[in-house]
Amino acid sequence: MIEKECTFGLGFVENKEIDDINIKNASELAMKKSIQNINKNIDAALVDGISKIPGIEIYQESIISGDNKCKVIGAASIMAKFIRDFIIKKYDRIFPFYKLSQNAGYGTAEHVKGIKVYGKSFMHRKSFKIKLIDS
Repeated sequence: MIEKECTFGLGFVENKEIDDINIKNASELAMKKSIQNINKNIDAALVDGISKIPGIEIYQESIISGDNKCKVIGAASIMAKFIRDFIIKKYDRIFPFYKLSQNAGYGTAEHVKGIKVYGKSFMHRKSFKIKLIDS
């Protein structure tokens, strides 16, 4: 058995940049930033999905449904969700009327109701269209 150290990096892309470059490119950019933020040489990257990360010159293994098939990708997915939920809870303190702590920022009926009444905030993606609001 080959034992290797696993290292995780974090990469963030803000909502305004997602609006500018689209969600797919923003996801790839966040993955690229996560590798760059590791700040040490790594031999390979495991990628959840079908595409490799553009602009990264290391060996990459793309695994479709990787979070279900690979423990390392699954662990990275859990960490990313934990951090996202932490950020959403912070936003909930600023914008309690969106009920973010209850819907995690997803487009539930409750969240959409808050947007209808109060409009979109600085944290919302303008490119994310909601029927009945953005038509």
